[in-house]
Amino acid sequence: MNNRAKIMVVSAIFLLALLIAKSLWFDPVKNLEGDALKYQKYALEVAPHQDTFFNINLPIVEYKVVSVKKIKDEGETKITYRDENGRLREAEIEGDYTAKVRAYFFSILPFTDLQIKGGQM
Repeated sequence: MNNRAKIMVVSAIFLLALLIAKSLWFDPVKNLEGDALKYQKYALEVAPHQDTFFNINLPIVEYKVVSVKKIKDEGETKITYRDENGRLREAEIEGDYTAKVRAYFFSILPFTDLQIKGGQM
């Protein structure tokens, strides 16, 4: 193997390691509280149903919430989410939220982004 090929292999391994670190530790949103945490759980519940790329539930596809933003302070949003015990809960949260959910193959390779707006379900 010549010098150029070795550099390419090392570069590919470095970029793959960078992608894995980004996908596992930097992408998922953390430290949410209150209504934003409830909306994050709601977005994870709704994302597989809004994914038009894969209509079936595959074990190799994982969804992670990348961001949650409150876009309006007035009004209420009805959502359904799973609590810590896995039971479905209905809630009305203050304001209007939007979330960005990213779908991953094998929890590492991102392949699509979904925008979840408002409440439903």
